Amino acid sequence: YCLWIDECTPSASCKKFKMAKPSDSAPKNVDKRTFRKQFRTEIHAGITSLRSKVAPPARMSDALVDDPSCKICVRKRPIFEHEVKSGEYDVVTCNGPYNVIVHDARMYPDCKRAFINNIDFPFHRVFDEQTTNASVFEETVQPLVDLGLQGGKAVAFMFGQTGSGKTHTMTAMQDMAAARIFDSLPDGASIAVSMFEIAGTNSVDLLNGRAQIAMRDDGKGRFLACGLSEVPCENAEDIVAALNHGRNLRATESTDINSVSSRSHAISVLRVIRPGMGIKGRPKIGEVMLVDLAGSERKEDSMFHNADRRREGAAINASLMALKECIRLRGAPAGTRVPYRDSILTQVLKEALEPGNCTATTVIATISPSATDTEHTTNTLRHVAVMAGAEAAVAEVKGDVNMELGPSFEQRVPTAPNRWNSEEVREWLQTVRGGAYKDALDRLPSGFTGAQLVKMGPAQFSRLAGSAPAGDKLRKIVQDEVKKAKLAREEAARASRATQAARKSGTAPSLPGKENVRSTF
Repeated sequence: YCLWIDECTPSASCKKFKMAKPSDSAPKNVDKRTFRKQFRTEIHAGITSLRSKVAPPARMSDALVDDPSCKICVRKRPIFEHEVKSGEYDVVTCNGPYNVIVHDARMYPDCKRAFINNIDFPFHRVFDEQTTNASVFEETVQPLVDLGLQGGKAVAFMFGQTGSGKTHTMTAMQDMAAARIFDSLPDGASIAVSMFEIAGTNSVDLLNGRAQIAMRDDGKGRFLACGLSEVPCENAEDIVAALNHGRNLRATESTDINSVSSRSHAISVLRVIRPGMGIKGRPKIGEVMLVDLAGSERKEDSMFHNADRRREGAAINASLMALKECIRLRGAPAGTRVPYRDSILTQVLKEALEPGNCTATTVIATISPSATDTEHTTNTLRHVAVMAGAEAAVAEVKGDVNMELGPSFEQRVPTAPNRWNSEEVREWLQTVRGGAYKDALDRLPSGFTGAQLVKMGPAQFSRLAGSAPAGDKLRKIVQDEVKKAKLAREEAARASRATQAARKSGTAPSLPGKENVRSTF
């Protein structure tokens, strides 16, 4: 809104002036997630129309880095039944085996018209929601296992948003890797398994009761996990049992996106030991490292996280950024600084990440197809596009949606607490619960907005309310206000859709059910 100025002290360089008060009918900013749910029927119809006009490319993009030892892939998970029931729909198109398109529905600045920004990403391989785990393994992890059996070092990463199917895919890859190793194990070779977790600067052994381990530089540029235990394995079942045991000890937390979100990086190491096959009769050791990276989150997905969860999220994102840079710079000229030392994760994996005749790296980015996750899916794909060297080849094409939001749309959408200005925050505190929190106004900082209010932690609410019990109650009231605003918007959307359907005499396309969503391709 414009600032209403009643008085101004004139000076030589300043004249008294007034600015017009905002009109009640002026468009307000509308949350994108809410907009996508409220007008899902029209948006989905627009996406379906666009899909019918897009032809898959005949071959892989020339923009991708031509490095056979580094492969960047994407796997799209199916949309779940509970998501469809809650109003979600599929906004991701796997356009052939090499490209994936995100249909990003947006509004024009007038809040009365909409368009879809179609973002096309090229990769070495794209797997749609109907691709089986066996097919994904055959094209991604199986070549790495074969390299490890020959004495090389290979690493596979699962990268993506919390709730995108990362751990599900990694579990399947681990089980099939175990079977592949013993099906092709050379005579006289033995297998040992280790598994450890990196959470921030802390590292623990997942096969030894979460015992602390230390990462040390051996003076030759290699980083070793000192104190890490190894479990000898006689068959594939032994490997699976060891990895399942370690997985059960991994750090997880409930988040707003996933009830068992991975909050650490888990590294499984399968060592192939061939006695007498190395230099000067030493054992020749091959390694296959399967890395299930921690799930990344956006700030709005962690709005009500405490300080520990927010610090944890920051550490996760920092290590993922370091990993992205190390993979991106695999083919950089000699002398280029590669930031291996920027995180413990990249220090430990340095040997496998460095380009060479006996190393290989594969990244599998898992993405969610739901409309709510549009921004996060796009962000994940942009990150892995950088790893593939294809960021310049990402194409964006805008397509208008045949719909009108109506001049009163913005008036039907209530203002969410995180969009309150400082005056609205003070007015709400003065009246909430019959004025029970009036005293908090004296402790409220000047210019304090709703965005700051909803991000406060328990300790901050206690200071604002004057005591811990009062702070807990106030925090709960704020969270209830957030939920109430969301419900009110959904109710307004239902009324809007009913009105639009009446105007169109039933000609508006309907949202398909789950069975149609999964068989789009």
